Amino acid sequence: MQWTFSQSIGCHFLFILLLICSISIVPATAAEEVNIQPVWTYGTEAPIKSVSMSSDGQYIALLSQDFHGYLLNNDGKLLWKSTVSNTSITLSPDGQYIAVGYNKVYFLNRDGKPVWSYAIGLDHVICLAISADGQYIAAGSWKGNVYYFTREGNLLWSYNTPSSVWDVSISTDGQYIAADSLNGKIYYFNRGGKLLWNHAIHGCLVVSSDGQYIAAGASDKKIYFFSRDGNVLWSHETKNNLWGLENQPGVKSTAMSPDGQYIAAGSWDNNVYFFNRDGRLLWNFAAGNIVKSVAMSSDGRYIVAGSDDNNVYYFNRDGNLLWSYDVGSYVKSVAISTDGQYVVAGSSGRKVCYFRYVSNVTLPTLTSTTFSPADEGRRTPANTSTPLGIEVSVISMAIGTGFLTRK
Repeated sequence: MQWTFSQSIGCHFLFILLLICSISIVPATAAEEVNIQPVWTYGTEAPIKSVSMSSDGQYIALLSQDFHGYLLNNDGKLLWKSTVSNTSITLSPDGQYIAVGYNKVYFLNRDGKPVWSYAIGLDHVICLAISADGQYIAAGSWKGNVYYFTREGNLLWSYNTPSSVWDVSISTDGQYIAADSLNGKIYYFNRGGKLLWNHAIHGCLVVSSDGQYIAAGASDKKIYFFSRDGNVLWSHETKNNLWGLENQPGVKSTAMSPDGQYIAAGSWDNNVYFFNRDGRLLWNFAAGNIVKSVAMSSDGRYIVAGSDDNNVYYFNRDGNLLWSYDVGSYVKSVAISTDGQYVVAGSSGRKVCYFRYVSNVTLPTLTSTTFSPADEGRRTPANTSTPLGIEVSVISMAIGTGFLTRK
């Protein structure tokens, strides 16, 4: 029998379709870890204290323990480094503004130029937060003050607590502000500065986007979930650490999806905990040491955690470990983009690692150069291994561009 041209084309098309379908059903199970590498790393002169990232993963702000603030882009290039001492830094979700603090609160544009500053006298800033809409800035100070500013630099109000303010968090529209004080209380304010309530715990805080819920990880080893009225909706007690110490610091970090549906916590007992809004423990994961930092994508689908066992851990909402990476030293702080594609981690080893992960397919870095000016740290591109994923659309694109290789 003689094949016609149309039959030949149809046969080839069918073969290609079957090939794609056969690839798409290769199980890249959620429990199977991806062999991921950083897209780049950046070296600093001192250990990293904290990192934050814009919602799209395009800009990264970091603070080192020698009191320098940095702003990097998603290629790992240093955009600027602060020339004044900083004790806190945070980045607006759109990456347009950066708040830094020491004996002043500075509000900088992306070029590092001050938009305004506010002197707080013989005091210094410990913590900062910017509302998701970028309109409001909260600061907590060593002498127990909470300051609340507009983006234009107007001080709307301040409130004095009896001891240092260690954490602040703001709702998306700036209507509600939570603050944690070393005097053993958390405080909840409205935008006008009215104290709505306080509760006798001390720990890390996060406020839902509408201000309806507040999650707090406390020094009493409990995770608390509050309503906007200050009622404790539920609490969960974590374990003692592996050494059995009763006076351990407790819960080190909390994160919450903007709608308040999911809550994650990292604890001194070496665990990552993940709850739903009703307080049901959906899963927990035992790391090899203290979990000091957790972050969550906006839809609650992805959770990243950093531990003193030197690892960055990346989970899906079902609690499956999708990948982990050993940075070689304690992971002090982590951040994640809104969609979960980008992760940044800062370590005690004076290094920041930047990762990209998309739909179970790790995209390779497209640069092969090493960027290492003496005054701009060390930016090292990663290798380009790309394990197999399961999404047909992504696989088809990867086949067409030559980015995909089998594990």
